[in-house]
Amino acid sequence: MPALHLLGTGSAVTDAHRTTTMLALEDEGHALLIDCGGDAFQRARMAGIDPDCIDGLIITHEHPDHVAGFPLLILRIWQTGRSRPIPVYGPPSALAQAQRLLNAFHTDGWDLPEIQWITVDPDSPDPFIATAQFEISAGPGCHSVPVIGLRCVHRPSGFVVGYSCDTEPCDSMQNLLDGSDLIVHEATGAVRGHTSA
Repeated sequence: MPALHLLGTGSAVTDAHRTTTMLALEDEGHALLIDCGGDAFQRARMAGIDPDCIDGLIITHEHPDHVAGFPLLILRIWQTGRSRPIPVYGPPSALAQAQRLLNAFHTDGWDLPEIQWITVDPDSPDPFIATAQFEISAGPGCHSVPVIGLRCVHRPSGFVVGYSCDTEPCDSMQNLLDGSDLIVHEATGAVRGHTSA
């Protein structure tokens, strides 16, 4: 069975131990990170994930609690001596935000690992990641900016994890997550662009 690590648990600052919502899927020495609003690298290390096992990052949307930690994640991965490319998946606006954040630090001379920017089409029924461990598909949510929810299938077991991310209740998200064995639901509250528990 895969390990699902909740690296962070929501954007509300209710105590000193909480950070933004960040996830990691891990199996057989392979890990995929989902969102990086806080220090995803530190949280992944605390969960026992080897930085060299990170096969990619999925950014669900451009808001700071889901992408602001991107430069720090790349810096820390680079500091471990990793040289192989890092795929980064997401909607165009989320990828553009991550690029702007990284560019703000003038990293041109740092010899960072190659970042492979891969656009996710939330309207495509096809998985955008298909490895021996995971098959991951996206679906559009209803938020103030383009956002994707995720359907993550652990291929060896068939176990399905769904992630709703920031969204109002909508048919597209319900269809994406239907039949999931576990749903990680970001329940910020019953306000525009979000959902309550």
